[in-house]
Amino acid sequence: LGLTPQELHLVLPRDVAPGEWITLEMQWTSVLPEVFARTGYHDRFHMVAQWFPKIAVLEGDGTWGHFPFHGNTEFYADFGTYDVTLDVPRGWTVGACGERQGSVEHTPSGDRMRFVTRTVHDFAFAAWDAFRELRGIAGDVEVTLLFPPGEEGQAQRALANLRQTIPFFADRFGPYPYPNLTVVFPPEGAEGAGGMEYPSLITTEGAWWMPERLRFVEYVTAHEYGHQYFYGLFASNENAFPMLDEGL
Repeated sequence: LGLTPQELHLVLPRDVAPGEWITLEMQWTSVLPEVFARTGYHDRFHMVAQWFPKIAVLEGDGTWGHFPFHGNTEFYADFGTYDVTLDVPRGWTVGACGERQGSVEHTPSGDRMRFVTRTVHDFAFAAWDAFRELRGIAGDVEVTLLFPPGEEGQAQRALANLRQTIPFFADRFGPYPYPNLTVVFPPEGAEGAGGMEYPSLITTEGAWWMPERLRFVEYVTAHEYGHQYFYGLFASNENAFPMLDEGL
């Protein structure tokens, strides 16, 4: 094992043959910063992203595609299946990538819930005890919007926007591949977590006092949804070729 601030290298005793499987078990502690550059906490609000050791992408030429996480970079990872069990304080609302499996389990220490998502690049979740919730259908996609108290008008605008955006993308680029979409509005003070994409989960932004004619909520929501395709399905290296995700 060789450990640097950004990388951990593991040399196997032999090559993994095509079609073979290996299992790696790892324990780690992730310490969230105060919200900055997409991830972190503000008071009791938590946006938990870029929080686990991520396997580098093996490129076609045999090299590994990897780079450190910092404020101005984008992300790149291979497709995978995530089966994640979360323990959170009692009564907290969680929005996560994928679909929740079964009901919330009440434990002596809080609430436990399990999320599963397949063939995706990443897994992230938001948790807060003050979230308000709005549910709706956009196209044939179940949409859940999680927002701070007093922001229902913004959530309604985002839902109306997605009812146009989701069919628009489906007509041009193919159907959205997941059954659900979660949209998170970070609260005041956590704006750094806004405007980011994860598989089947996006964060948007726009304060209640912004003039509606600016269409800021609509712009950010449609933009982040677009990343479900670019880079989400397109699978491009955002760090090396930002035009292929932000540009498209």
